[in-house]
Amino acid sequence: MPPRPGKKIFKLIDLIFRGVALATLVPTAFLAVFLAIMATDSPHSTLASFLLILGIFAALALWVSACSLAPEKVASTLPKSKVLRALLIRGSVYAIALMGIYQLADHLYHKHLLATAPTIKVQIGDPRFPTLNKHPTDFVDIFGRLDPKVPVGYIENLYETSVSPADPNDRRCQWRFPYGTDAERKPLPLQVWTWTPVTRDADRYHARILVDEFEPGRCGWHLVLGRLTLAKGRTTPMGDIYQFDMMTDADRVLESKGDPFNKGPGILWCQKSPGTPSGGGCGSFGDMKLTPSQRALLPKENIREMPVAWIGKDTHTLEVDFYDIRTILGLDRAGHDTN
Repeated sequence: MPPRPGKKIFKLIDLIFRGVALATLVPTAFLAVFLAIMATDSPHSTLASFLLILGIFAALALWVSACSLAPEKVASTLPKSKVLRALLIRGSVYAIALMGIYQLADHLYHKHLLATAPTIKVQIGDPRFPTLNKHPTDFVDIFGRLDPKVPVGYIENLYETSVSPADPNDRRCQWRFPYGTDAERKPLPLQVWTWTPVTRDADRYHARILVDEFEPGRCGWHLVLGRLTLAKGRTTPMGDIYQFDMMTDADRVLESKGDPFNKGPGILWCQKSPGTPSGGGCGSFGDMKLTPSQRALLPKENIREMPVAWIGKDTHTLEVDFYDIRTILGLDRAGHDTN
């Protein structure tokens, strides 16, 4: 007697669920290792807790694998109760499979939300894009020293909106993550990136940026950041180490706390050679953690710094010099004297 169509469909569904359960074990293994590592970070954790988590997952993985690949053999080792066998074999396999299906559906749904939601970076043609200022008057000439081996060609400028707490639901001037709780979906300012060409002459560079390149409009568009980049839309090979903040009138965050903003020439020191693509870090002189003897070797006229460049309404020139501190001190990447 040929099997009934319903039985064929049930076998097909059962086969699919077993395959999904096996596939779910792969990402679950990474999750188990992650949880085990996180457990070891606890001050009260021991090696036993690490092994316990991995042991529980290993036992679960072996059981689900056996039930998926050889359910008949597993059933032969269990009591003859059909209900008990169904709960232990199909129940565990189907539970893992349903968890995998749910996680996949949840991932695809969130991926769809991200793909269809407006982005935080506003492009030309977007109705949220700010109005170009036809008669800009506020500019800043940025110049200084930069190693000629660094192939910088542009200054990358970031303009943002001012998110008003008085109007938290104004989506025309802000961006929120497309899913999550209200606490996770805090309003963030919209962003527009522009690029200003840099003129190079030996170890000197110069560029003129427009602080008022865009009309503020109802969203309060303003300049918040500048950094040297290799090309349009592409950072230097070292990442963002040649980055300097340019604070504008709309960003007077620290002024009320009495923190001074240096309006004059400034120095950014690099901890690794700017000519190497391996990475590094540039920042204020105080971040370098130098010994007194190393600090004494630096040129006295260069020991001035500016971790934040304050761009006020009366600021039209800004000198930012980049120095490779390890080359000056004759140090290798590990900090050892090469002289």
